[in-house]
Amino acid sequence: MGGNLRQICGVIALVLVGRVTVRADEVLVNDAYLGTEHGHVASDRCQGDCGLVCACEPETCYALSADLLWLGRGKVDSNFLIVAPAAAPTASVLHTSELEFNVEAGVDIGVRSKGQNGQTWELRYFGIYDQLAHERRIYDDGDAVATNDATIVHFDTLNGSYTDLTTAYSSDLHSGELNVWLCARWGFEPMFGLRALRQTEELETFVTTDLTEGALIDFSNDLYGGQIGVRRVLWETPSRCRVEATLMGGVFHNDMKLDGEVRTGGATTPSVNRSFGATAYGAEVSVTAVYRFTPYFSGRIGYRGLWLDGVGLAADQIDNFAAATGAGDVDLATLIYQGGHLGLEFAW
Repeated sequence: MGGNLRQICGVIALVLVGRVTVRADEVLVNDAYLGTEHGHVASDRCQGDCGLVCACEPETCYALSADLLWLGRGKVDSNFLIVAPAAAPTASVLHTSELEFNVEAGVDIGVRSKGQNGQTWELRYFGIYDQLAHERRIYDDGDAVATNDATIVHFDTLNGSYTDLTTAYSSDLHSGELNVWLCARWGFEPMFGLRALRQTEELETFVTTDLTEGALIDFSNDLYGGQIGVRRVLWETPSRCRVEATLMGGVFHNDMKLDGEVRTGGATTPSVNRSFGATAYGAEVSVTAVYRFTPYFSGRIGYRGLWLDGVGLAADQIDNFAAATGAGDVDLATLIYQGGHLGLEFAW
C-alpha cells in the first residue's frame, strides 16, 4: 500500500509541474499582449514583434497602416515673373522666390506581410495633392497708357500689359514602393526595394478677372529605380511603446517633360514642348513614436522628410528656354519635403 501511495503522489507531482510550466508560458505570452487572453502559446520560432504587433503564433502576420501627412516644401530659384513697365521693364513686380507653398495634407498607406522566414514584404503609397502657392499683384503706373502697365515674363518673352494679375503655382507628389525587409541584425533591420515617384508642377499667371489672358508652364518628373534602407528601434518599453527611425535612399531614372503656352484674346498659343532624361537621387527619413493600445491596434506619430535631387521645377525654367524655338537646357534642382505624420496601424 505504501509503494502504491508513493507512485500516485509522484504522478500528481509531475502533472502539477507540467501544468505550472504551461501556465508560465501562457502568462509570458499574455503579458506580451498586455494581459489579453488570445489562445496562442509562444513558440521558440517566434521572432518578436517583427516591426508590427505580432509576438506569437501564428508565425505569419499582416499589418495595415494609414497615416495623415502634413508636409511643407522648399522654395524655388529666383526668376522674374511679373515686371513693369511693359514697354521697357525696370522694376520687378513679382519674383518666383516670393511664392511660398502652403503646408499641405496627404496620405501614407502601407500593407505588410511577414513570413516564417522573418522577411516582411511591404507595399506602400503616399501622396501630397494640390500643394499651392498663390500671389496677387496690382500695378498701375497712373498714366492713361494702357499698354505700359505690368507684363508677364514667359521664358524669354514679355506678354501683355495688365493692372491686376494673379499667380497660382501648384504641385502634386505621388510615390509607390515595393520593399522587402530582412531579419534584423545587430539591432538594424535592412531593406531593399523598388520605387516610382511622380512629381508635377503647374505655374500659371493670369489676369485676375479673365482666365483667358495669361501664360502657363507645366513640368513633370517621372522617377523609377531601386532603393535600400534600414530601420532601428531607438527606444522601447515592454509591450506598449517604442520609438523607431527609418532611413531610405535610392537612385532613379527621371523622365521629364516641359510644356508652355500663352493665352491672349481667347486664343492659346503653345510655346515650349520638350522632353528630357537624367539620373536623380532620393532619400527619405522618418522618426516615429508607436503606442500599442491593444494587441492589434497601434497609434503612430512622428517626423517625415523626403529629399529629391536632379528634378526639374516649373519656375526654374523661365530663364532657360526660348519661347519661339524651344531651345534651351533644363535646370535641375533639389527639392525637399518635410513635416509630420499621424496615423493608426492594425495587425492580425
